[in-house]
Amino acid sequence: PVLLIKGAESWAPDPEKSGRAAAIGNYRSAIIQNAGHWVHHDQLDRFLEVVTEFLKE
Repeated sequence: PVLLIKGAESWAPDPEKSGRAAAIGNYRSAIIQNAGHWVHHDQLDRFLEVVTEFLKE
């Protein structure tokens, strides 16, 4: 399983919109509001919540 995390204000291309995520197969994505490309820096608490929940599954 893969967790794709993207900041809502990120400059990086969205892997789902570009079709690259389809190559991964078993993935889930999360978009973090008020975050750019460095999601863990911009929204650390929310980033940790999302990752922790993913790892619990």
